[in-house]
Amino acid sequence: MISLFSKEVIAGWLARLIVILLSFVNTKLIIECIGTDGFAGYSILASLTGWLSICNLGIPTTIQNQIAKLKGTGLDYTNVRNASYGTFICVTLLTFPIATITSVFSSNYLLINYSLISPTAVLIIIFGIFLAAQSQIFTQILHAENKSIWPNIYPALTSSLLSLILSIFVIYNIKDYTLFACALTFCTLAPIAHALKKLKFFDSIKFEKEFILNQIKSSKDIIKFSILSTITLSIDYIIMSRILSPGEISTYNLTSRLFGLALILQSVLLASNWSHLSILLYAKKFDEAKALLNKLLLQGLAIGVIMGVINLTFSDKIISIWSSGKLEKPDFLLCLAWFFYILIRIYTDTYAMALLCFNKTNIINEYIPRQALISAISQLILGHIFGPTGIIIGIILSFIFTATWILPISFKKITRNTYEKN
Repeated sequence: MISLFSKEVIAGWLARLIVILLSFVNTKLIIECIGTDGFAGYSILASLTGWLSICNLGIPTTIQNQIAKLKGTGLDYTNVRNASYGTFICVTLLTFPIATITSVFSSNYLLINYSLISPTAVLIIIFGIFLAAQSQIFTQILHAENKSIWPNIYPALTSSLLSLILSIFVIYNIKDYTLFACALTFCTLAPIAHALKKLKFFDSIKFEKEFILNQIKSSKDIIKFSILSTITLSIDYIIMSRILSPGEISTYNLTSRLFGLALILQSVLLASNWSHLSILLYAKKFDEAKALLNKLLLQGLAIGVIMGVINLTFSDKIISIWSSGKLEKPDFLLCLAWFFYILIRIYTDTYAMALLCFNKTNIINEYIPRQALISAISQLILGHIFGPTGIIIGIILSFIFTATWILPISFKKITRNTYEKN
């Protein structure tokens, strides 16, 4: 197990601490540069990250699992890794038109009431999100090769660059949204250059038609999972763009960022232990795998409770300072709902990770359509009645009726049945 105090996790948490601290600074700078309405528009575009991540066709996760499986059985994985680079190029070119269509849809539907955001700015931001999603394959391979320290510190690099550029914008009173979009995209893509160099991408790339086709075929369950989970978790801003004001959207966004910090810290644990847990499962070491999973659960929930209590206590003051007093304080029920939601997510994300790294995506895909339907309907109804609080309650209900009990039961059943067969 990569422990709570391993160098990979410590580096990841230090990087996330930098991200957390700079997120306060960057949010203030963004609002200073483009205003609260501009920030609300940016929040809507950023929410499309999950949708655009579908364009990588699940290849990053598939490659990481394949490498872990080969390592778990003592086989060489070099050819799979090198051939996956060719898959990356082909999939990026194949799905690029989707990013263009998303940009047009965003400008003419989601942001129809945000005249300050030009179609050019939207295209630049969408382009950056799209390429970042495609490039997840490099961070996944770094994790699979036990080089987690690099992908764990990339977010800190991105945030630091953005702080520097936004500070220059504020000093020189630059309030152009297109320039903001260029800065944001540059900072998002900068770490990718280092990953390419670290992996010797251009020296190792291979194009194998049969491998590419087989890779896409092998990813079909993960693609389905990505689509359905995105519908469940990323439809909130699409709904809010039609029923809530820019101020309400901005308040919701800052509240989600504040409470979501616990998920950011937990993600370091999960990402750093993904390959290790996968190797244990493929090696049929189920007792060790379960012990690792239980430790990750306890550590994640401890993070969620501690940070949640702090956020509940000081959320009013934090968000007031964060937005320079330009946004209303969040309702206590909204904060309480987010606290509860984060604990649910920590619990379900840990079990979901265990199933995904064992290539049991089909289990999640069986229930997630029901969860997506419950989530969408609940958000529409409760959002109209209770505003931002209704949105997050709708998402919570979708988890309570599905993932919270299906995932742990499925994992225990799969490991027990697999053990009995062997």
